[in-house]
Amino acid sequence: MNNPDITSPEAYVPQQVWLTVNTGLPDFATPASPAQERIWLASQLAPGAQYRINDQLWFYESADADALIDALQTVLTRHESLRTAFTVDDGVLLQRVSGRVEVPISYWDYADLPFESIRPLLGRVHAWVAEQEIPMHSAPLLQAAVIAGQDGAGLSWSVHHTVMDAASVLTLRGELTELVSAARAGREPELPELPIQYADYSEWYRQQLQAELPELDAFWSRQLADLPATHRIPLDRPRPDERTFAGDEVVVRPDPALRAGVADLARQFRATEFMVWCSALAAVVARWSDSDDFAIGVPVSGRDRADLEPVVGMFVNMIVLRVDASGDPTFGELLTRLRAVTLDSLEHQRMPFQRLVHQFAGDRSSAAPPLYQIGFNFIPMTLPTSAGAAEDDLLCEVGDTAVRLEYNTALFTEQTVRQVATALLDLVGVVVGDPDRRLSSLPAPVRPVPGIPVEAEQESVPAGKSADKIAHQPGPPQDDLEQLVARIWMDVLEVDTVDRSDDFFLLGGHSLLALRVIARLREAADVDLPIAEFFDDTTVAGIAAALGRAMLAELSALSDTEAAALAGELAAEERGATP
Repeated sequence: MNNPDITSPEAYVPQQVWLTVNTGLPDFATPASPAQERIWLASQLAPGAQYRINDQLWFYESADADALIDALQTVLTRHESLRTAFTVDDGVLLQRVSGRVEVPISYWDYADLPFESIRPLLGRVHAWVAEQEIPMHSAPLLQAAVIAGQDGAGLSWSVHHTVMDAASVLTLRGELTELVSAARAGREPELPELPIQYADYSEWYRQQLQAELPELDAFWSRQLADLPATHRIPLDRPRPDERTFAGDEVVVRPDPALRAGVADLARQFRATEFMVWCSALAAVVARWSDSDDFAIGVPVSGRDRADLEPVVGMFVNMIVLRVDASGDPTFGELLTRLRAVTLDSLEHQRMPFQRLVHQFAGDRSSAAPPLYQIGFNFIPMTLPTSAGAAEDDLLCEVGDTAVRLEYNTALFTEQTVRQVATALLDLVGVVVGDPDRRLSSLPAPVRPVPGIPVEAEQESVPAGKSADKIAHQPGPPQDDLEQLVARIWMDVLEVDTVDRSDDFFLLGGHSLLALRVIARLREAADVDLPIAEFFDDTTVAGIAAALGRAMLAELSALSDTEAAALAGELAAEERGATP
């Protein structure tokens, strides 16, 4: 391109190059892991940036674009997960690993310009890459861009979360850096051997899970019994009838002395910095919501074996920490309680989160995330770039130099979240010097005003019928579509009878069985029912209505010629059926 005017619109039009990765190995398919199932299903229900991992690297005076593309080819060859796509076969989600893939790379050539001149372009390229569509059925599930400058080259990439977690970013960064450095030095790269691939782990995990399920079920049944369906935090805006993901963030930077105080407090209570910060968030939520029983969701790496460390893949699971702030405890007492529940939960972390949702979230409303709406993560490194979306109502992420509060903009204003961030740092500043302070005396972002009701759902798990679901008249299935749905349900759910008002999940259904029902409906009615439509109203009548809408949509999309041909086929069938 060699365009010196990078402020012009033409500067942002890349060339397209294709990278061929051919391992010489055959393609194969195997059932997806529970972690992959969770992210895949969530991304089907709400496609968007929240299920992407984005990163970029710039190699100063150490690489040209060809070396960077060669390095990308090597990591794609090494890691099967980066050559994986997903398909559904009779309701079973499969990870399909390709031995050969074609990778499109967007290429900006500014080889005549120094890095400082093209710096304004980098952010735009990174944002552009993150916005490109990633089809789930075709490997690789990534978008990549290379920027060539006079004094180096940069790589920006976006990978779907089903095939990579945040820990994998460090692996990719390390391998790409080593490969580029080795190419520049004219030596062989020093990369760790991969004793297993992700598909090997996935098969082992499923076998291990079956042996541990009785103990896992018993523990989580005790842990989540009668858990409130949602938090009691006062919302700035009414919760929408359907779940939304529009998000923004507030970032604050703790003083280094505060970080040192957190480390000292953790040692004093035989805890970790994660536990101290999570307890601080719990204290803020307890003060903010005037409640003493709520849940915080935290990710666990899932890499509990040494041979998993160098493997790129999606290992993360979510666990639910139930906060007990009853009795106006001191902060030290709250920290001790949270330490105990964290250690117990980590001992039982292999329970797939979607199984927890199926067993303990009841007939949940589609308006709020199930089981928990407040998230926490401790990342002892520079925080990764935010996706600009919010999967939780509120997510607190603590990095090595910053604290980020990511929030759902449909529920909270920036002003409120800034108050929360300020209260969090103020509270930590108080308790590192005096952990014997009781919660009632600690800073709070927004104190509930007596006499003004708090907007929150107060049902406990399992909840009753959701208020936002349509009530259908009970009775036997009425028309052909309802009867079709009922027959498939009876087969898949192994029940003898189905009422048109019965709910799929209350009859024992879960997300993977929903995929099986959708596959059977596709086979019987020759129409694709979007997963989001299935989850919109999970009664027999509701799904039959959604199926009817999908059929009408396909008919309306037919050309005149296709419509005439279909009418002829139907007329011929009708004549053949007439005695």
